[in-house]
This record gives sequence, C-alpha cells and structure tokens, in this order.
Amino acid sequence: MKMVHMKRDASKKTEGEMHIKSPEYPYGLEITLDKNQLKKLGHEKLEVGSEHTVTAHVKVTRSSVDERDGHSSSSHHLQITHMGIEPKSAKPLKDAPMDEYAERRKSGEKA
Repeated sequence: MKMVHMKRDASKKTEGEMHIKSPEYPYGLEITLDKNQLKKLGHEKLEVGSEHTVTAHVKVTRSSVDERDGHSSSSHHLQITHMGIEPKSAKPLKDAPMDEYAERRKSGEKA
C-alpha cells in the first residue's frame, strides 16, 4: 500500500492578512488510545515523539456531500474495526532478519 503524507499544504496569505497558525495535520487524522486500548494492542505506553506503523481495517459509516454557492465538499467517516501498532521498522519486511520477518508476518504484516 502506498503511504501518502497527510500534512496540510502551506497556507498562502496576502499582504495585510494576519498569520494564524493552524494545525499541521487536518482535523480527524489523530487517533487517541487509552490505557486499555494500548494493552489490547500489546503496549504499556508509547513515548512522545516515537514513530510507529499503524495498520487498520475500517468500515465507511457515513459519506456526505455539501454544495454551497457553487462550491462542493465531501467527507467520509471511517470507523476503525481492527488495528495493530508496532514501532516503525528501519527495514522493509523483505529485508528483515528471519526471526523479525516471521514475527511481523505472524502479526499480520503483508510481504
């Protein structure tokens, strides 16, 4: 699966506009996990700043289109039904040592 960076595009401002800092990533792209959810995923805690890979199955629960004044926008609600999280690997699965390869395949990572 291709990974796409979801960071917002740099906003453009015209002369005289105030610069208001907006979040780096769009609303709705943050996942919050409590202690019990982390435990289900096999983790005690995650260090701030650490990077991980999340794999998830989602179900589309709602889609909407809004048209106003000649402009159209759409949104889609995705309910995560299954997920896994693991530390970001420095190596692609195909290049991992045999024991790591076996463990990552066992946890559902695709070759």
